[in-house]
This record gives sequence, C-alpha cells and structure tokens, in this order.
Amino acid sequence: MVTQYLKMEKLNDGTAESIFSAYLSVMEKYHKAPEDCFSQGSDGASVMTGCENGVSAKQKETNPYSVNPHCINHRLNLAISQIAKTLEKQENFQHKRDLEAAQTTMSTVYQFIQLSSTHLQKFKDMSELLEIEIVKFRTIFDIRWLSYGDGVRALIRNLLPLFATLEIEADYGNPTAIGLLNQLTSYKHCALLHLMADIHGIIDHLSRVFQHRDVCFSVVRDKACICVLLINSIPVFMKPPPRRGVNDMRTCLSDITDTIKLSLYTF
Repeated sequence: MVTQYLKMEKLNDGTAESIFSAYLSVMEKYHKAPEDCFSQGSDGASVMTGCENGVSAKQKETNPYSVNPHCINHRLNLAISQIAKTLEKQENFQHKRDLEAAQTTMSTVYQFIQLSSTHLQKFKDMSELLEIEIVKFRTIFDIRWLSYGDGVRALIRNLLPLFATLEIEADYGNPTAIGLLNQLTSYKHCALLHLMADIHGIIDHLSRVFQHRDVCFSVVRDKACICVLLINSIPVFMKPPPRRGVNDMRTCLSDITDTIKLSLYTF
C-alpha cells in the first residue's frame, strides 16, 4: 500500500458544491474515476457530512457504497475539549484557572527562552554546567493535538537548567523571569504540570495509535478503554505532602530533581 497526496486544490468558497466540484476536477486531471473512491475522511463539519447536501452525500451519488468517517483523532480532541468545558462550572472554576495558568506558563517559557538568543544561550550554558541533556521547548497549537503533551514534557525535562536561568535573570530584575520563577517553584503549579504530563502521555499514545497507517479498527475500542483505566489510576496530590507544610519549592530543589527523573517515563 502506498499513501500519497494528489493535489492541494484552491477553493472558490467553503460550500459543499464548490468542494465537490474541486474534487471532481482533481480526479479528472489524474484520470481517476469518482466511483472508484470508496472513502472520505473529514473533521465532521456539516458541509462535509450533511446527509442531504454535504460532500459525503454528493459522493454517495457517484458511489453508494462509499464510507465517510469522522477523523478519529479529531473526535478524541473534541471529547477532551468537552471535558474541559465542564470546568467552567462554578465548583470547578478554580481548577479551570489553574489549567489556564499552566498553559500560559508553558507559552511564556517558550517565548522567554526559545525566542530569545540571549536567554537561549544562557539556558544552554546552564544545562552544560549541570550536565543535563535538554530538549527544545515547544509552543502550543490548538490545531496540533500532540503539541500540549510535547510542550509539558519538554518543560519538565528542562526544569533544572530553566530554574537556574530564571534565577540569574530574576537577580537582574527581569519581571518575566520573576513571574515564571514564582509560578514554577510553587508546589501546586509543579504538581499540576507533572499531572498534565502523565495524562497527555496516555492520550498522546492513544492519538498515535489512531494515526498509525496499519491501525486495526477491531482493537480501537480496547485501546480507548485502556486509556480511560490508566487515566483513572493516576493519583492526584494537589496539596503539599504532610511531611512538608510549605508551598515554596525553592527550598527543596533536590526533591524536584528526583521527581523529574521519575516523571521521564515511557508509556
């Protein structure tokens, strides 16, 4: 089996008629019969999946046996988005603010380190001094499903040299460094980032299973059930352990080192 793109066609507008006309034009250009097309994947938008006037309905006119699946990774992303919306309820409002703060921290770290040649060089110098292998910080894109997991794992992997770099910049009075240091050295924020890494590790694995070119559809349900079981088995500790009654983690960076090593898991 060979997978390849035929053409990226420019559309006059986003109507089903325009999309289907462009599709027929490409098929004709490459001498492909429309009735030989047996599947059409989409993001589930009504213009694509409408049973009367959608693109899928028009395709079924040429081949009544064609199937039109909604992209399974897009459905997974939609499911996670629906879960996130439940945090907007009053009793979960603080959790929503915590998650938004964590996402803002990841974006700010990327801009502060990765987009500044001066800060990036200091960060690399600190990693060499600490003898820690670093990875590139990742930015977050809503349309890239794996970007959240990649971003939080990169942040956790780079925590120690990042702390050292932020300490230096904070001593010079850099307000962004001071703000990031206050966020990243609080127990709650640090614990939330590790929790996000655990959850995204499981979800990203499921997403990659769905993207595999030889995925077996008969095992998809089992994979999804395993994903749910693993997420439910993750212990959540959003308060400091009883043996340490402080929120400030600057006094226990050695403990953070052990936590970072444990968090660099393989799924």
